Amino acid sequence: MLHDLSGPLISLIDREIGLDDIPAAYERLLAGQGDGLKTIVRLRQPAGT
Repeated sequence: MLHDLSGPLISLIDREIGLDDIPAAYERLLAGQGDGLKTIVRLRQPAGT
């Protein structure tokens, strides 16, 4: 079921950030500068980046 909804669900994600970026992300969201409903916090950087 999630596979069928992946397109609409992806559009809800504002951005993906690392742990160090959380304070800046809160500032952006409190200032009304978020484009989506969710921010994904990655605990590790993907391999190759």
